[in-house]
Amino acid sequence: MYCPECGTKIDDDCRFCPECGTQIVSDEEETAVQPSQPVAATPQATDTAPFANPSANVEEDITEPDPVEPQDGKEDPLPEPVCWGLILTNVKLLALKFNVTEDQLLGVFKQFIHYKRTIGISYQLIDAGNYTYHKHGFFSKPKTVSLTANDSWSDYGALLMDMHEYEVSKKLPESQYLFIVGSEDIVPMPAIRTYLSKEVEKDRTIDTDLLYAYPYGPEMLQKLETLDIYRYEALFYVGRLPLATDATVEDLVSYLNRDIACQEGIPVDEMYAHCDMNWKNTTAHEVKVIREQRLFPVWKVQFPQNSYYNDLFLSPPLRFDTDNKEFMTQRFFNIDANLFLFNLHGCPTAHVGHYSASYPNHKDWVDAVHPKFVQQCKYPNIMVSQACYGGRFIGEKKDTSMIMSALSNQTLAFVASSRSAWGSVDCQGSTPDNAPMAFSDVLASYFLQQVLMGMSVGMAFFNTRSYVFQYRGDGNPQDAVTIAEFNLFGDPTLFGNTDVDIQDKAQTTAGAKVSRPLGTNQKSASKIASARTAFSGGNKAPLAKPDQKLGVKTEVLQSKAAGGQQSLLDQVRSQVDANMIAICKTMGQHLYAQYGIEAREPSCVLRDTYPDGHREIKAMYDDMMVSADEHGKVLEVSALK
Repeated sequence: MYCPECGTKIDDDCRFCPECGTQIVSDEEETAVQPSQPVAATPQATDTAPFANPSANVEEDITEPDPVEPQDGKEDPLPEPVCWGLILTNVKLLALKFNVTEDQLLGVFKQFIHYKRTIGISYQLIDAGNYTYHKHGFFSKPKTVSLTANDSWSDYGALLMDMHEYEVSKKLPESQYLFIVGSEDIVPMPAIRTYLSKEVEKDRTIDTDLLYAYPYGPEMLQKLETLDIYRYEALFYVGRLPLATDATVEDLVSYLNRDIACQEGIPVDEMYAHCDMNWKNTTAHEVKVIREQRLFPVWKVQFPQNSYYNDLFLSPPLRFDTDNKEFMTQRFFNIDANLFLFNLHGCPTAHVGHYSASYPNHKDWVDAVHPKFVQQCKYPNIMVSQACYGGRFIGEKKDTSMIMSALSNQTLAFVASSRSAWGSVDCQGSTPDNAPMAFSDVLASYFLQQVLMGMSVGMAFFNTRSYVFQYRGDGNPQDAVTIAEFNLFGDPTLFGNTDVDIQDKAQTTAGAKVSRPLGTNQKSASKIASARTAFSGGNKAPLAKPDQKLGVKTEVLQSKAAGGQQSLLDQVRSQVDANMIAICKTMGQHLYAQYGIEAREPSCVLRDTYPDGHREIKAMYDDMMVSADEHGKVLEVSALK
């Protein structure tokens, strides 16, 4: 018997072609298959037809797309791969979640892998629900495992290491990318201890997929908590496709179809950015490169005063309209954009997915962007959020999480935080050219720049983590938190493509836009050429040097956590540090003079001792932190997002 897709000779009892992954349907079965309705292609669909949904009836098979008949009667050979990767999931758990058969899901993944292969991306499926180890004893049979969601991340990581060691032993191309499919109920998400003291961060853990980049063993969790993990070379560029608690198999297939439809890259020609007005200059500094590339639309309409600044939409005063009972921000939300940045506040409360903002002096919170906004986006896109809990997905439905809402609609890649994110705040005299950036500001800005360079989102995100680590290079706890808590959601092999023709689009939010040329760029003639550019120049080298000292020792000098009562040790320590009161007074005066924050006592005072021996004093004022040297010179002011 021969494969009808590629012509490879196969055994009569094969269900899938070992060469191209096409499902084999016998003559008897073919008459029993009921074709299901294919998922509609996205506006940027390529000439490759997206594959069909598996039927809700578990007794039916998946309908194959009609093969394209070559004009010369011969199949075009598959191109040489430009990158290799692994898809990690648990088919058994996914089948139970979606109420479909495992064979149906295997067919979906086989087809997805085949279509990715046509542009030189070679994926292999690792099914944790049915995995046979390559490595086994001389006289023993290969070990087969069936993992569950109750197994640890390191059990799943062991499968990755087995595959990696097999590739090395056989001198095969080593997989560079890891695409995790499923939420924590399908593939567990590791949780590590936070790097911040309890006086600063109430959450004591961080959900992170960073460990899957270093799956060398269970001890890597502790090494991440001590930062020693950064002395190792990473194995993978990692991305995860989470699936909401109310997700269906159609949501999975829809995402994979949109992934395939963007084989020449996600078209990037238009940006939308929304921020809290307290850090408008910092945000403008973040997107300076994007502004220089003229990716912000030129609007014909006049926006409300103080609502639009340097191409940024501000909240407030874009707030809830009580008279019309609607969010004013939705009127101006650009659903035509394909690159998004949200520098807003998030909420720690479960099932609250919207982002918020505050008035000057950080008072009176208002809602800014809701999940229903991103559900209206018209084109495949990439999103970045700096909001606290902006990347929360565990236990969430599609309508209660920004991540879930976006990925279930048009978003293909989303970078966001699982915990409390930190960033800079505008001060007196700051401008879009000199405003300070720190932590999440640095991460968001650098990631966007990497995307605009045409890199795959997986590579861009790893490079961004490395850049944040090196930005200060001193192991600052807030840097360490930022690197771990921000995750990439989506297929890591996807990439942005700015080589697109800009066409007039009907503006449905706030009037017509003026399209403008991007210069003499021409659309890439070859999908493979685009992909090759996206996967070149990767570097997963250790973030830290072998002899580099890591880790910061934090001491609590003063805290109001215990009803305002200081322990005897704290009182003695405060007396020993005789200049502590003066330093805190200087910090308070700085906040009032530069940020308009009313003078007040800090809720806690910390002292960080860095590897090189220098010390910094840090004082918490509600949702803001002020850092100073031991002489009272203010070094940095940051805020919780």
